[in-house]
Amino acid sequence: MKTAFLTSACAIALSGCTTLEVGKAGVEADTREGIAYFLPFTQYDSTITWSAACDKVTNELEITASAEMKPKTGPDADALYVIDYQSLSAFTKTSSVDVKFYDSGAIKSINAEADDRTGAIVTKTLTAIGKVAAFGVGDGQDTGRSTPKCSTALLTAIDAVKEAKSGEAGVTKFTTLLAGETRELERITALIVRAGKSASDSLRESHLAAIRKVAARQIELDTAKRVLEAALKNVRHQKKTTFPSHSSELSSTEPLLISKRTLTSWISNLDSFSETETGSGNTIDDIRKSASIWLALSSRASAAAGKEHRSEAAKRAAGIRYRVGMPGTLSVCRSASCNDSLSSTLEIVKKFPVTMLQQGSTFYLPFHSKAFTNGALEATFSEAGVMTSAGYKQKRAAGEALGDVAATLADQVIAVGQAVRASQKTEAELLGDQIALANKRKELADALAELEDSPNSALTDETTALSASTALKQQQLADLNADIALQNARNQLAEIGNAE
Repeated sequence: MKTAFLTSACAIALSGCTTLEVGKAGVEADTREGIAYFLPFTQYDSTITWSAACDKVTNELEITASAEMKPKTGPDADALYVIDYQSLSAFTKTSSVDVKFYDSGAIKSINAEADDRTGAIVTKTLTAIGKVAAFGVGDGQDTGRSTPKCSTALLTAIDAVKEAKSGEAGVTKFTTLLAGETRELERITALIVRAGKSASDSLRESHLAAIRKVAARQIELDTAKRVLEAALKNVRHQKKTTFPSHSSELSSTEPLLISKRTLTSWISNLDSFSETETGSGNTIDDIRKSASIWLALSSRASAAAGKEHRSEAAKRAAGIRYRVGMPGTLSVCRSASCNDSLSSTLEIVKKFPVTMLQQGSTFYLPFHSKAFTNGALEATFSEAGVMTSAGYKQKRAAGEALGDVAATLADQVIAVGQAVRASQKTEAELLGDQIALANKRKELADALAELEDSPNSALTDETTALSASTALKQQQLADLNADIALQNARNQLAEIGNAE
């Protein structure tokens, strides 16, 4: 009986094993109950610039394409997860989940007070420049194709850019002058610092004149830069984009193309080119394609697509999802997709080593708390989503705690067994109670008789004490009578039940 009871109690206690469950959020309300967070992924704010130039001898159009890309991390719309903190609830334990977030929505910490950004992805601008080859000329042989010639408007715009750069009021001249005047100001400033209060009035006046000269030159340079910027708009075209658009995209699906309107304004012999695709390679679209820019990300470390071939329950029990910054390569290609290795026009402009957080870089941080244990999960992340620390602390061993619980349960079983036996006395035990009652009655009668027969008044104090003892014994007798009456009533009730 005792063993069965202990086994049952342990089985109930073992239900305290808990697992922190994390599920993917859906449109259903029950999938959105808990603490929601996005996984981060890497994107590049890219600015593609096409700049026009003209050959001095042939007047043929030349285009240079450049790409400037600045990495950033953003929330992955395809990876919205919900931490189900209620999954930690159990009858035998108390649990808590404390998740902190950055303003961007990225997880900062789980059950930890920390703000460590050492794992953030280094932000820097990547620049790739590639000159577009001569259109349709290639090896110098006659291909029967026309080559674009620079328009008069483009030639005028190019001259304006040259003047704004290196003319009498150009950026180059004012930049050079400002650099020299700044050095002179620094020299005079050093003399004044050394002289201190003894600096002469002429030195102080020279210092003020140098300051005014530098300030005026800076205004002239700013004006020249604005003139140059306005001139450049006529010889270049820019397009901004963010790549990739989602975490599973690793290469451009569409080329980045120069505006057709801008391109046609640069070409004088438009009659030599078709407006639609003919397959001859002698169209405006062919020129745009030859100057197209493609982007691609690749990483051997994240080759796995991160697919989960598990049941839904196993996925939920997998734990907190997070992403590890993978070493990868960002490629800038011209004329064809970076993945189109069979293309004869593909040109890889440049490759950059980068750190990337994409779909294939997802890992799992499980939290399983066994019965009778006291555990804590701690993890901190940078704002970029990179884990900076993680740990699990088990403050009490399961075996030790289970032994303590088993001993406690055994003690409780013994105590309960004694109480049960006390409430279910045998016939022999009842007879013993009656004999003890009779003995107590005899002792009481003898004591009363002895007190009445004693003539000695000196025994008054002893009599008082004996009276108190007698009262106590009477109370004990009353208790025994009550027990016997209760037991007799139970026996009678049992006999009536058996008779029915």
